Amino acid sequence: MKGNNYWVLNGFAIYNSKKGLVLDNSHHNDIKNINVNKIGDEGIHLRTYSSFNTVENCYVDSTGIVSTGTGEGMYVGSATSNWATYTGGDPDTCNYNVLTGNSFGAHIVSENIDIKEGTSHGTISYNTFNGAGLNGQNYADSWLDMKGSYYSIACNTGANTIADGLQSHINYTGFGDYNIFSGNDLTVGSTGYGINVATSSSNGTATHNVVCSNNTVSAGAVGLTNVTTQTCSGASCLVTSVASPAETSLYNLSPNPANDHITVNLSKENTATSYVITDVLGQVKKSGNFDSFSVHIDIQELVHGMYIFTLSNTNSSVRFIKQ
Repeated sequence: MKGNNYWVLNGFAIYNSKKGLVLDNSHHNDIKNINVNKIGDEGIHLRTYSSFNTVENCYVDSTGIVSTGTGEGMYVGSATSNWATYTGGDPDTCNYNVLTGNSFGAHIVSENIDIKEGTSHGTISYNTFNGAGLNGQNYADSWLDMKGSYYSIACNTGANTIADGLQSHINYTGFGDYNIFSGNDLTVGSTGYGINVATSSSNGTATHNVVCSNNTVSAGAVGLTNVTTQTCSGASCLVTSVASPAETSLYNLSPNPANDHITVNLSKENTATSYVITDVLGQVKKSGNFDSFSVHIDIQELVHGMYIFTLSNTNSSVRFIKQ
């Protein structure tokens, strides 16, 4: 896809291709329920300034069949060595992308997700990582390589890896910093860390990454992390109590993903009078009241990412994406 905006790609398969799905200079697209398998290089790649995209509920397996050193499941941005090719030498600022609810098979030879330097303000959440296929080439020894900044890495699970579960790196000055790791459940199966955070390299230092104390690690790891953990206010994963809009009989929320507003239509059986919107860490971002069975809610002030809408007098919640 080149220069495509506001597309919805839903419910199909990509097989037997050199690359799976590549977005160049494409924005505000929703990629969901896609099966990517038997791919020569990487599975899904957001590249050349592609921003404000959502990749959700996709399945990727059997990547790197041809190029065993470049078989990432999902890939955001470009390495500094490729900026001359794709962005005229400037940082490939693929920003505000959301990768959520995706799962990865046992035959992905490189990282499940590789977030490149130059990118920022993304969300990596509710993904199920699998490192059984990692081959170690080009340092492919973790589920996630985080080289961007200002990302939320929350509520992911993973099993089997060569070294660490989640890693951050400083591959370009000013990046690999200000990321938050929260609520991740990591079955490492190696002698590495659950979360290994780089604090210095030849490209500078990164001292503002946050590893919340609610991350968990098991299965042989040397420890949760190599840095001091922090208590994160309101940090909890709410996925078990969150339904899709189709599963919620009390109300309907649309559009999803949304840009500047959402509309909530209540059923006649609903007696709710107020609502609350939280981020994936449980922090309240917006609240309000109902004065009719239909309400329009302005969400322009919310940053790009995943949010949870809850009726305040019920246990009914739905996830939605702000693009």
